[in-house]
Amino acid sequence: MTTTLDIFVALLQNLFKIHAVLDVQKKTNLLPGHRDFIRARVIAPIDASIQTLRIYEKITRTADDRLCADGRFPLDVASTRFCISIIPGKTNVSSLCALLTEFADAGHTLQVVLRGKDFTLLELSCMKSDNRNIIQGLYINPALKGWVEGDIDEVEGEAYGELPTIPHSSIFFLHYNMSEACYRLYPNKCDEGYEDAFELYQNVFLPRMRTARMNNEIPGLIYH
Repeated sequence: MTTTLDIFVALLQNLFKIHAVLDVQKKTNLLPGHRDFIRARVIAPIDASIQTLRIYEKITRTADDRLCADGRFPLDVASTRFCISIIPGKTNVSSLCALLTEFADAGHTLQVVLRGKDFTLLELSCMKSDNRNIIQGLYINPALKGWVEGDIDEVEGEAYGELPTIPHSSIFFLHYNMSEACYRLYPNKCDEGYEDAFELYQNVFLPRMRTARMNNEIPGLIYH
């Protein structure tokens, strides 16, 4: 039986198909200068306690619910931050926006830092202008972070804001959120005939997301 982690890994694997860059950051106990484990794949960290690895080919789930990068490097998904970026002229920007939006829809935390400010994203879109791909986004009102129950009208200000232009040089930060992913995939009234997570995701969840957008709703807000 598959789980929300299997879905998350499958979405990560799709990043390679559209030629996006996937780096991972995790805490390390390695002493400065010790590089036997990570070898030439290390990118110089800002914080000596943070280890950054670039994944070139694949990421898989292991039997003990951990991840394995390129068949060699073990990762604890709960303590790993995924960093996604664009290769100019190579990455399919439109597909990247759709894929990152799918992560956000599924309940995982997607963020970008612009002008020194953190934004938690609800969705991304790609607009063509003068043969350029303009990345635009919707971000959640910080007042809604951690908000689960109650009337959304009680939140001060708008539930979301707009980012009219997100530079292609931006890095998108992604965290696996198992509790939120399960909450969205298995609502109280879900069809009990679907036991496999992938089956439920493909046959129920994704159509629900498409229907929400057809009705001009923001899927990331309809669960709370």
